[in-house]
Amino acid sequence: MIVIGIDPGLTGAIAAECSSRGLLDVADLPTCSNGLETGRMLRWIDPRALCQLLRDWSQRFDFGQDHVQAVIERPIAMPNQQISTAASNFDSLGVIRGVLASKGVDARLITPGAWKRYYRIGTDKDESLRVARNLYPAAPIKLKKHHNRAEAILIGRFELRTQA
Repeated sequence: MIVIGIDPGLTGAIAAECSSRGLLDVADLPTCSNGLETGRMLRWIDPRALCQLLRDWSQRFDFGQDHVQAVIERPIAMPNQQISTAASNFDSLGVIRGVLASKGVDARLITPGAWKRYYRIGTDKDESLRVARNLYPAAPIKLKKHHNRAEAILIGRFELRTQA
């Protein structure tokens, strides 16, 4: 089984993990300009680039040989959060779901609390990095800014461990 774990958002990440081969790859979610020159939401998820990334992974890791399932962390609108931030988060979720559906990949949502409880971590991004680095020392998550990659890895691994 191959699981695609996704920490959505404009600084989010995507990871592919296999039940028999371990971590296959992890990448930042591709973004592009949306054509606006002013305002808060100037970028969005690039659906074409995301399609290409999934196509490349499918060929490299032979997705046809395994069941492929995606799990996406559900965005949660927070009190006092900018409306544009919430809109951007839910726009990202919609684009990601659409791209996955176009590739025939089933996706489900998971709350941040569910997978974080599994690893006994809180909201500190350093904790996610620490746990992911312990699981996959060779993963490209060496810098503090790679916390979203670490979370995508942990989301995918959570799915492999609890649903497979």
